[in-house]
Amino acid sequence: MADFSPALVRAHSLVKSVVASLPNLLIAILVLLIFIGISRLINHLIQRILTNRLHSANLGYVLGRLVAWLVITAGSFVALSVVVPSLSAGDLVQLLGIASVAVGFAFRDIFQNFLAGILLLLTQPFHVGDRIQVKGYDGVVEDIQTRATRIRNDDGELVVVPNATLFTESVTVRRRGHRRRLEVEFSLKGASIGDAKTRILEAIRALPSVAPDSHPEVLVSAISPDSATFKVRWWITGKTRGTESKNQVMEAIQQVLAAKEEEEKAEQATDSAQPTAQPA
Repeated sequence: MADFSPALVRAHSLVKSVVASLPNLLIAILVLLIFIGISRLINHLIQRILTNRLHSANLGYVLGRLVAWLVITAGSFVALSVVVPSLSAGDLVQLLGIASVAVGFAFRDIFQNFLAGILLLLTQPFHVGDRIQVKGYDGVVEDIQTRATRIRNDDGELVVVPNATLFTESVTVRRRGHRRRLEVEFSLKGASIGDAKTRILEAIRALPSVAPDSHPEVLVSAISPDSATFKVRWWITGKTRGTESKNQVMEAIQQVLAAKEEEEKAEQATDSAQPTAQPA
């Protein structure tokens, strides 16, 4: 018959060691729960302070969660040292260093974007609602996350830009509510320059997409014996879409030119209808 006495002895020894370590295990669980409670309190305080004083809810959320996870990590090591008393502080530091290096190599791009997101939230080069342009992408910022920033372009498409790109590349920022200038060019043949400029300015000022007190300009950029090239400049607010405003301005210019052409045709018809004087 098989002898199970060695296995029973080992099982009995294992049970005795587990029972003996139960107080330490309960203390470790209690310590971990205390650190979790402290982390939640710190997270709440950081989010509240940064949201009320700096008006940055995203920054408060990220920093609060980061500090909370650091506190929980420290609590886990303290609880581990309680369960395993032979584990010294040097061993814990060495274990943490090895784990940090391994995780750093495995998730290098993620950590790069995360750190870039932290720096973007701290420096705040742009805010939610601003329009930014980077590497051919142009849109309104909808959310700034720890890994990437979400922008919405004029076509309604959602573009996710990594934070490392926003931190290392040149970014054009148009503040929400701030004005920006647009311009278009067109050519005009056989018309009075002064009269055309006056009519175009009146038409542009009446457009809803043009800022009312922006003082639009109509400048002559080139001139030849039979034609002139005009450059039209005007300002819009941050809430107005540039493509929509350009479309309105171009339509207004087209209407002015069409009306001018009809007037010239009418004048030519009137002149041709008048009888010429016969010589005596």
